[in-house]
Amino acid sequence: MLIGRQFACLLARIRGWKWRAGPMPANAAGSNGSRGQRPPARALPPPLLLLSGGSRLSTDMSSTDFNPTYPTTDWKVAKKHLEESDHTERRSYYKAARFVTLDEIQTWKDFAAGENLKQPRTHYKKSDVLNEKVSLLQEDITKLEIDAIVNAANSSLMGGGGVDGCIHVAAGPLLRKECSTLAGCSPGDAKMTSGYCLPAKYVIHTVGPIVQGRERLPDKVLQSCYETSLKLAIDNNLRTIAFPCVSTGIYGYPNGQAAETVLKTVRHYLEEHINSFDRIVFCVFLKVDYMLYKEKLPFYFPFGKSSFAAVPSEPPSPKLKTVDKDDKQTKNLQKPVGNQD
Repeated sequence: MLIGRQFACLLARIRGWKWRAGPMPANAAGSNGSRGQRPPARALPPPLLLLSGGSRLSTDMSSTDFNPTYPTTDWKVAKKHLEESDHTERRSYYKAARFVTLDEIQTWKDFAAGENLKQPRTHYKKSDVLNEKVSLLQEDITKLEIDAIVNAANSSLMGGGGVDGCIHVAAGPLLRKECSTLAGCSPGDAKMTSGYCLPAKYVIHTVGPIVQGRERLPDKVLQSCYETSLKLAIDNNLRTIAFPCVSTGIYGYPNGQAAETVLKTVRHYLEEHINSFDRIVFCVFLKVDYMLYKEKLPFYFPFGKSSFAAVPSEPPSPKLKTVDKDDKQTKNLQKPVGNQD
């Protein structure tokens, strides 16, 4: 029996099948699990073939060859293994104890219907189809179980502070390994890696502009960050993507002006590629950004019946007195969501 089972395991590998030792974990969350708990990571022992003389021959594939939690793993092998893994197995590698599925994220259409929001006059036409393809969420972006999350990275792509550092920590050591092969990234451009131990399958890294002093805002560079990230998602058939607030915070881009550039860019891009995405999520972490997006979204994605204005109007000025570089106000509004897992 032992020889037969080992021979079957080896044969399965030769045929390209996936072999797992033992049954699936009983606590693995289903495909529509709500705030699911990830199953524990499994380390699979290498199958052994018992030869006629009693010696043992090990196959050349062990659990360390593809386990994304091990720093000694070859990132190429781990990336390929994750791309071929089923939903349940990928969840066993998540570092996060909790994750957020797409079904849990309200569309902008449903969100606007449940909130007492004021509809400003706007030259953008109301579209229920578009309003079902965007979402506003105040959450830790590393918890989202979707196709891709965007990392507001530095030019080296090797990890830093803020969102960039959190993503590297949550993804595990192999993210840095893969990033080291990409030769950095220019401002306004984007590059893609595996998500490794993240609930998101992939990470799209984009480098936003740095704003210092009172110079003219580099809105074209910020616009390019979002356009190149969206194009990269389309090129790789990724239908769900989440953006943080690129270039705000320590990069100095005023929050309010950034939100306007972002929403205008995404609105126009989504109109031209309406069938390419199931959801684009504006995933913000700070209350100041949540309030700004909540106020500006009705202008770019109107939900009211009498919202159309023939003459283009300006987006609403924020109710928050955001000069956006006002450090005192930003600190007062910095209320992150919950604890980091």
